[in-house]
Amino acid sequence: MTCYAWHGGRAYFSEFSEKAIRSGEGDALGWGFYFAENRKGGEYFAEYLNFRDGAGYLYEVLLELPEDRILPLDAPYSKINPHVRSRISQVFRGKEMRFGFHSAYRSLREELGDKNAAAALKDVGILALTASEDTKPGHGMTYLVLDRSRIVVTRIFKFSKAPYEWQPLPIPLPN
Repeated sequence: MTCYAWHGGRAYFSEFSEKAIRSGEGDALGWGFYFAENRKGGEYFAEYLNFRDGAGYLYEVLLELPEDRILPLDAPYSKINPHVRSRISQVFRGKEMRFGFHSAYRSLREELGDKNAAAALKDVGILALTASEDTKPGHGMTYLVLDRSRIVVTRIFKFSKAPYEWQPLPIPLPN
C-alpha cells in the first residue's frame, strides 16, 4: 500500500529522524513516527503547536507500506491478513488477541518498553501499526510507522495565524 498521510510538528526538516521521536506531542501507541490519514489530523497538531510554541509545520508524506507488513490494532484477530498473523504470532505469544491487538500491544509495551516493543515487531517484518482516531474529527486513521525508510516528505507547509493560511515551504536539503 502506498498512501499519502499528514504530520503536524514544531520543527522544520527534510527527513524524519529517530532522534526526534518523543520530542513532540504524544505517543499514545508507543515508539515510532505518527501520521494522520487525513490532512485535518496533521493540521490539528501543527495548529496546536503553533498556538503553544509559535511554530507549526504540516508535512505531507508518502508512506510505502506493503499490506502484509501493517498491523491494524483495531481489527479482530480473524480479520488480520494471514501473513501478518504469522509474522506476529511469536511476538504476541501468550497475549489475548481474539478481540483486537490494542490490549495485547499495550501488554507488550508494558513488558518490554515502547522502543523494544516496536523493535520486536520490526524484527518480524511489521513496518507500521494503524488505529482509528475517533477523538479528533476529520483525523481518520492513525499510522504509527516503525521504519523511517518508508517515509518520503513530499510537501511542507507553515501555519500562519493571521491571516489564517498554510504557506508552502521548500523542502530543506538533508542534513
